[in-house]
Amino acid sequence: INTKNSDVSDLFKDLNLPQNTSKGTRKEIEDYYVEKFKQYTLSSNLISRLQARHDIMQKALGATPPGCSAEDK
Repeated sequence: INTKNSDVSDLFKDLNLPQNTSKGTRKEIEDYYVEKFKQYTLSSNLISRLQARHDIMQKALGATPPGCSAEDK
């Protein structure tokens, strides 16, 4: 195997991006996606906390949460 056959770096390049983008534009795009990821992680954490709170309230009220058997109570 030679380097020419095993070089796959071209597969990971975005063909639609212009090659001479300014640093400011790249920084702006990077900040946008970092903020989107931050929002995603915060919202998924909120969903997990709300689901846990819901399960605790159901258990306190004597209801069986979905996915649990009656023996788990």
